[in-house]
Order: sequence, then structure tokens, then C-alpha cells
Amino acid sequence: MFFELLFIESDGSDQDARYTLSKLLQRGTVAEYETRATEARFAKDALSKLLQKGTVAEYQNAFEMLISQVTSESEFLLTTIYISGLKVATTLREAFSLACIIEAPFEVIVHEEKATAEKEQSIKETTDTITSLQSEVASLKAKGSLDANKEIKNDHTLVHEFKKREEKLSMELHLKNNFREALETTSNDLGKTILDLNPTLHDLQKVVVDQKKNNYETTHALNIVDEEFKKAKSEATTKIRKLAKVYGAWLPPWLTTHLVVYQPYVNNQSKNSCLFKEEYGISESRFF
Repeated sequence: MFFELLFIESDGSDQDARYTLSKLLQRGTVAEYETRATEARFAKDALSKLLQKGTVAEYQNAFEMLISQVTSESEFLLTTIYISGLKVATTLREAFSLACIIEAPFEVIVHEEKATAEKEQSIKETTDTITSLQSEVASLKAKGSLDANKEIKNDHTLVHEFKKREEKLSMELHLKNNFREALETTSNDLGKTILDLNPTLHDLQKVVVDQKKNNYETTHALNIVDEEFKKAKSEATTKIRKLAKVYGAWLPPWLTTHLVVYQPYVNNQSKNSCLFKEEYGISESRFF
């Protein structure tokens, strides 16, 4: 029914519109008429204010809200009020054409507002990120400053320790050099002393060799004398015994006395010869 009335109104004049409106009013009660009239006045006032402000988005939202609140039959009345609010005498078809004309710019505006909101959100996120990064950089700078001071302090400590070690090593090296020089000096002195003592040692060795040779000759001579003495002693003893046995009766007393005295002397000389050999380590086998 609404679309039939819509086509009638679009093809007719204002009189046809009033006729259509009277038909609509005849379909409802007086209460519905008063309610719709009140809604119509409210819609007219609201739309007039929105149009005066020039807020398209708010006008569109209010228009959609009012459309959803009224029935399909009152939509024609609301459209008529909207047209009268524009203060332009036109038909419903022209109103629809106007709505189509307004719709495209409105979508552009909505798209731009959405893009603007997204950009604002992106700017806000970027700003928050920059703020966070600035805070982090400030924190890192503070921490870096503390770490740098700590590193510098540690470096100074290490440098001080290295200097102490260097001084200690220098002192040890100096002492070792002095000790080495002292050893070299002592070695040189010992070398000179050895060179000086070499002739003396050679002379001593020569003296020892000569002494050994003399000892050998002396020992050899003593051995010869001792052998001759033993031989003479043995011969004398044998002769004395023979004489004593054969001529014991007629030997004079003085000869017997001399023989008794001479016998201990011969024994003593024999003992001295043996002691001399033992003292110088001389044996009879080394001479033969």
C-alpha cells in the first residue's frame, strides 16, 4: 500500500499528496494521528537543527533512527517533513534522487572519518612507541652511564694492579740481573784463580810424582838393605850358633856378652823396617 501511494504521490501534484495523506489518516485512529503528528514535529525540529549545524553524520544517524522508529506508512510523512525542512518544493522522486546524491559524499566522508580515526590510532600508537623508546633510551643511558662508571673504576683498578705487578717484576728482574752479574763475576774470578792455580797444581803433581819416585827408590833401597840385613842376621846367627856349639867351651866371656846385647838391636832394626813399609803402604810384590 505504501509503495502504491508512493507512486501516486510521485506522479501527482501537491493536491494528490494531500489526498494521499488524508487516505493515510483515514486508515488510522485519532490517537495514531496525534502520535504521528508529534513524531513528525519532533523529526522536523531535530532535522532542522541538524541541517543548521551542517553535521551530516549526526543528521544521517538521526534520520536512520527516526526511520527505524516509525512504521512503513509513516515513512512517507517523515520524507515529506524532510523535504519541507529543506524548504524546497519537490516530489518524493526528487527526494530519493537527493538522497542518492547525498549518499555518495556521505560514504566518502564516513570513509575519510574512518581513515582519519585509523591514522589517529596509528599516530597514538606511534607516539606511545616513541615515548616507550625514549623511556627505554633514557633508562639505557642511565644504566650505560652506571655501567661505564663501573667499567672505568674496574679499569683503573686493573691498571693499578698491573702497575704493581710491573714494579714487582721489574724488581725481580733487577735482582736476577744483579745475581747473574755476581755469578758471572765469581765465575770469572774462579776462572782466573784456576788459571793461577794450574801452574801450582802442575808443580804439586810433579812434586807428588817425584816424591812417589823417591819413596819407591827409598823403599826399594830399604828392602834391599832389609834383605841384606836379614841375610846377614841369619848368617851371623847361624855362625854364632855353630861357633857356640863347636867352640862354646873356649869362647871368651866378652864375646858371649856382645852377642847377647847385639841380638835385641838386630831385632829392633827389623821391626822398624816393617813399620816403615806399613806407613808408606809398600809391599814387596810391587817391586818385582
